[in-house]
Amino acid sequence: MTLSFEAPNPPLSINEANRMKHWAQKARRLKPWRECVTAAWEDSDKAIKGMPCTVQVILPFRTNQRRDPHNYTGTVVKALVDALVRAGAWPDDTPEWVNVLDPLCEVGTTEVRIVLTER
Repeated sequence: MTLSFEAPNPPLSINEANRMKHWAQKARRLKPWRECVTAAWEDSDKAIKGMPCTVQVILPFRTNQRRDPHNYTGTVVKALVDALVRAGAWPDDTPEWVNVLDPLCEVGTTEVRIVLTER
């Protein structure tokens, strides 16, 4: 099952988040991501609801520069998975329910894709 939506703003890396002066800056930047994935979940057929899954997030970028994909795991990917838990995809985001892979960085698109594969 794949959820997709237009990126609401550039993906936030952990390095950028650590440079923010106040926790609210990070929260404001990630809130639209949570809202978008919640809407995508609500519009889906919810085929994997309550099933243990592997999650692969494909993040869009405008430019082709060196990036460490795992730098987005603790920010954007965590926000997306947490929002899916709140929306009812799984009871929790523990390893029993969710296995999160490092995200993939895709250049030249604005679409976020979240691939949920039943384990």
